[in-house]
Amino acid sequence: MAAIPADAWQGARFRGRPGTVARSGLAAPVLDHQGRPPDEAAAHLAQRRPNWQLSPDRFYAESAHREEYLSPGQKASVRAVSAARGGDAVICVLPTGSGKTDIILTRAMSSQSRQACLIVPTVALALDLERRIQEITGQRDTTFAYHGGLDDGRGRPNWPSGSARERSG
Repeated sequence: MAAIPADAWQGARFRGRPGTVARSGLAAPVLDHQGRPPDEAAAHLAQRRPNWQLSPDRFYAESAHREEYLSPGQKASVRAVSAARGGDAVICVLPTGSGKTDIILTRAMSSQSRQACLIVPTVALALDLERRIQEITGQRDTTFAYHGGLDDGRGRPNWPSGSARERSG
């Protein structure tokens, strides 16, 4: 701190001798927002994305129980995933809140075997997926999400009986 000239400290509104951490007045000019909060634009109540309200095709309406697509990207992705054959890879890059979960669920719910394994990064997302699947299937008492760290609400671990986790202790 001694290598910083005293006038630089004073220019940044530090008071006292160089090297002290006490500041006076407003923030440094580079941080001055002319009296407006720095997040004013982001916090403004204006709509941040268009409300597309795209009519669903019959497949999507029946498999996801939705009355509309959220975006053109979601519509294109649902169609691409639906047309994909075994071994195909489909990459859907869409922003938060654009319906990626429904893209996955339409494929999983339309599978003839009705079996799919979805691995998600958070317990909250696993529980949200479980809730959506319960809504779609009408099986509200069936457990679809298995995760660690929480119980099933009845004080039991949330793992199926005889699972690898249960066997390993």
